[in-house]
Amino acid sequence: MTDELRCKIAAYRTAMSIIRGMVSSCVLSENEYAQIDTIMTEKYGLNSCSIFGNYSGYIKASEVICHTDKGVSQ
Repeated sequence: MTDELRCKIAAYRTAMSIIRGMVSSCVLSENEYAQIDTIMTEKYGLNSCSIFGNYSGYIKASEVICHTDKGVSQ
C-alpha cells in the first residue's frame, strides 16, 4: 500500500467516523449517511465496496434512542 493510499484511507475513515457519530446522535439519517459515504469514497478515490468501507461498522439510527427537548424518539 502506498503512502498516498494510506493517507486517503485515513482521511476517509476519520470523516466517516464523525458522520457515524452524527447518525448515532440522530443528527443524520441512515440515508444521509449512505449519500455522504458515496461522496467521500469518490472524493478520496476509494471503492465503496472495498474492505475500507464503513457499512459494517456504523450504528443504525433505528437502533438508537434519541433524547431531545421534545421528548424521547427512536
